[in-house]
Amino acid sequence: MTYQFSGKANHICAQLYDAFTDAGIDVDKIASYQNYHNAMIKSGMHLDNGRRGQAYKDFCGKVAFPLFADYLVNCELFTDSLGIHNMTSEWDLPGDDHGVDATTHLVNDDNDLCTNQLKWKANPTTNIDINDDHGGNFYMSSVEDYRVTDQGRMVWITNSFGFNKNLKDFSRRIDGNRINHLTDRKKKIFWAPFWQAVETASNNARILRPTFGQTTKIYASCQESFFSEVLSTNYDMQVISAGCGAAKGDAIGKKMEQVFKDTPGSIVAVEAARLQLLGELSNRFHKNFSSQPYAEATFSSRRDWQKDSVIAGESANNKVFASTNPNAWVAWLEENVLPFPSQNLLIWVCYASYENFAKMLEYVEKEHPVLWDQIGPRLQFEARDEVHNLTSNEKTLESDPKEDRRMKRVLTQSIPFMNRVFAQNCGFSATVPDFVYDHSELFGPVIAGPDQATLQAQGVTVPLTPIVIVSSDEDQNQNLSDDDKDFTYFDKAFTEETKYCAQTGMIPKIIIWSRHAYTSGYYEAEFRKKYPNALVGSMTAATPYKTRADFFDKFVNSTAPAILINYDIVSEGTDIDGATAVIIGRGLGQIKLTQIGGRPIRMFGPDRVALNEGKIKPLDPTGWIKPEGRAYFYEEEDSLSSTETVSESVQYLLKLQEGGLIDIKNAKFLKKPINPKPPESAGVMDDPEETVIEFQQKFFDILKKNEYRVQIKQDLKLIGSQTKTDNFLSNLGIL
Repeated sequence: MTYQFSGKANHICAQLYDAFTDAGIDVDKIASYQNYHNAMIKSGMHLDNGRRGQAYKDFCGKVAFPLFADYLVNCELFTDSLGIHNMTSEWDLPGDDHGVDATTHLVNDDNDLCTNQLKWKANPTTNIDINDDHGGNFYMSSVEDYRVTDQGRMVWITNSFGFNKNLKDFSRRIDGNRINHLTDRKKKIFWAPFWQAVETASNNARILRPTFGQTTKIYASCQESFFSEVLSTNYDMQVISAGCGAAKGDAIGKKMEQVFKDTPGSIVAVEAARLQLLGELSNRFHKNFSSQPYAEATFSSRRDWQKDSVIAGESANNKVFASTNPNAWVAWLEENVLPFPSQNLLIWVCYASYENFAKMLEYVEKEHPVLWDQIGPRLQFEARDEVHNLTSNEKTLESDPKEDRRMKRVLTQSIPFMNRVFAQNCGFSATVPDFVYDHSELFGPVIAGPDQATLQAQGVTVPLTPIVIVSSDEDQNQNLSDDDKDFTYFDKAFTEETKYCAQTGMIPKIIIWSRHAYTSGYYEAEFRKKYPNALVGSMTAATPYKTRADFFDKFVNSTAPAILINYDIVSEGTDIDGATAVIIGRGLGQIKLTQIGGRPIRMFGPDRVALNEGKIKPLDPTGWIKPEGRAYFYEEEDSLSSTETVSESVQYLLKLQEGGLIDIKNAKFLKKPINPKPPESAGVMDDPEETVIEFQQKFFDILKKNEYRVQIKQDLKLIGSQTKTDNFLSNLGIL
């Protein structure tokens, strides 16, 4: 029975295949282990420029011999003779190499785990020695890391013919004599299938994303027309404002798909600001837009970044080249791109600055012109995802001098260079800063996606209702810490959300943005104590992507109330259709607030099905399980003691209105009633004898004044300096 390599072994096979090819090895002539042994020595020395240095040792001991042993055990031709099977090799083991190179199982008992030490000898007549060959490390790692305490289950696999007497306690071994006996003169049943498996795996390593088929996802007519406009434009530069819920990721995917289809051999770059966004985009591209195969690489400063920690499902174990070193990129391009002129390449840019990515390409152009002549024409499409990350929301180039210098370099050098070398440059963003609108010479024209009113009218998203929780001094125990005060607010919002969801039978699922990353775990513990039957989780930047993805799945599918606490993880690039509400617990700028406001307006899965079947209608709450999303804010009553006070909640509501997500007049206010028993229905206002009506009126007065002030400032931008404008507004009694 033959065996096919998979996962990370694909890349080990690629190293073996390339080394044998470069050294001129004719694999058709390999019919014995001795032939293979001579070939690996020749290839290793070729890699190390004729020396037996570290590259030679690593190739023979870490690639060629372990790959042979992996196939020998797993091909199951010699299961009875070896006594072991089901090998997990070093590259797939969960921990670091402390002495155990692989694990296997005894043939007569799958639960009888064995540890394995692989030891290759350039001279097979050299004995294995417990001291020279680190037998002590092998024993200790077997016991401590794998709980294997029986030396009869500590297996040595080696090409050496002899064992030192001090290894007598290791009774189970596969040595050179046994290997030769099993594999010599077995070209058809062992060596030919072995090399075919290596070649197949090597090709799998080069093309990480196979043909997968076009997406069958259903889009609304406003989205389809938006996609058509994006795909049909002839602009070399442009910014595409997709808006919340308008499938910005799908727009990038469709554009990438078209480029790969129209121009085979294209090099496409996608800047993903965060690991979460990288994972979301990569999975979406692979599942929906990979009818054209493509290979991947990552321009990343994350030295620990590996694909298996980001990508779920198929190809999860395939590692992707990741580096920011220009010389490393030159070597990688020469080895993996030049020999494959028709292979599409997708370069992710993540955890690295846009400026450094541009500098890497500039380095190739200036220092390696021959390579650039082959690479340059293949640079077809660059997607600047979340283009506001290049500019900030209100960049004036006059604030922080250090930031000013960096921004000027990006604007005067990096962006013009990228505009020149890529055939087309598209900046995708849910929110477009004024700075981008004002500099079309750098970013190109803006193609605006459908606004929220259109998206809601066509059933792409649901409306967002803002709810302000009002607190008086009596509500807040002044002896509480800030964290406990925050939890009091979070808990009140969760209680209110539970009432709203009960009206339609929806399970409440809220996402909380906490004041600090390090307090997320504290809030999680408090919620767990108070609601032991709820699904509660927290995450920070240190939470692995796979852990995040697993919790998101649980969150969406939970049949119990669900609470997710984060600081800045679930923002752009995360589509959780089960979220019913968000709770804002910290200060936020307009872009971040707009992105967060987009979380609860995603349509609920069953509602999407019902809408497609015509059972419910957009903007008509009848029959919907999730007819709206909600955003909760916190307001202390005494912060509105003066009508000139600009409270944080006022600013939030203005920003949400400017982002097109809400109409301020739909804001609701919740205040603890004077009666000891809390109201049972959602949205109940305070007792009529209390001052909530006055509070609400005062709140709206501030909203109107600030709306007016913002509009006047916009209108007066051109009349003179900011000082004159402020003086003018002050004379009007607005400032």
